[in-house]
Amino acid sequence: MAPLRIGLIGAGRFGRTLTEVAATVSDLKVTAVFDAAHERSKSIARDLGDPSVRICHQLGEMWEVVDAVLISSSHDQHVSNVVDAASAGKHVFCEKPMAIDVAECQAMIDATTRHGVKMLVGHVTRLMPIMVRMREILDGGLIGRPVAIQILRAAWMERQGWWAKTASSGGMLHSPGAHIYDLLNSLLGRAVSMYAVAAPRVQPQVDFDDTMFTTITYENGAIATFGASISGQTWLYEGRIIAERGSLQYALEHEGCWLTYQPRGGTPTREMFGTFDQEGLDGVAVELRNFADFVLHDSPPFVTNQAAMEAVAMIQAAYQSVQTGGVVRLPVKENRRVL
Repeated sequence: MAPLRIGLIGAGRFGRTLTEVAATVSDLKVTAVFDAAHERSKSIARDLGDPSVRICHQLGEMWEVVDAVLISSSHDQHVSNVVDAASAGKHVFCEKPMAIDVAECQAMIDATTRHGVKMLVGHVTRLMPIMVRMREILDGGLIGRPVAIQILRAAWMERQGWWAKTASSGGMLHSPGAHIYDLLNSLLGRAVSMYAVAAPRVQPQVDFDDTMFTTITYENGAIATFGASISGQTWLYEGRIIAERGSLQYALEHEGCWLTYQPRGGTPTREMFGTFDQEGLDGVAVELRNFADFVLHDSPPFVTNQAAMEAVAMIQAAYQSVQTGGVVRLPVKENRRVL
């Protein structure tokens, strides 16, 4: 079977990562690159070492040489990129967050359904080896069903350009919050309410809150908290799970990741994993392999589009809670006009 011909839309830092990893996945071949900043497209195409890769000045120039696209553009462009690709009959891998808001997510689902193409959203955190192992421990029943989860993620991420504007990025929670809400939902089920507070802004160039704490309740009675900041001077990425018959905690660190679990009355067990960067790259390789199998062999996607949209709904709910000072019920619906 011929490889799936791939076009990259958005040749920034993570777009480069996607193409580099895609080059290692059998059944995928990058054949075109498009970015409004033409020099970035040329740089990625050059580094791929394949002179046949088409460097596109307009998005439509890639349609005749691709079967599918990898979308890594600014968040506000996801909806138009997906609609254009679907209209051209191309399958879609879209980086998270799926879109800015729920209405855009629904427009993307509608477009891919209408044109009979497949779409997968890159919620890679689920596929990091440490997270896969955590799910194995929970599914195995050793510590029982999780009833409460706390996750903290903070680092200094100075936002510039489109990342600093709500209109183009969506706000602070669109990344990394989309990862965390998707992970929480995959572990705890259906979220039913959200309450959020925001701290005074630290980074003056952004037009959104840069530190937020959120509390989520779930249909099964479980609870979760997520503290996020792009203005922390020291790296912090850790989680704790309280379960019916034990507990688990983990940390993702640049020097190496680890998790520790302990059943009630038992002794703690610690397991070590790769660095944070390697965990991410390993996860990207798995999600792109899944995308190829999803398109070529009709294998099940590792995350549904409904689940990806629910993560965006939770982000919207958090922002709404900060604005109103109250609890927001889920799911969130919005009548924003989209392309």
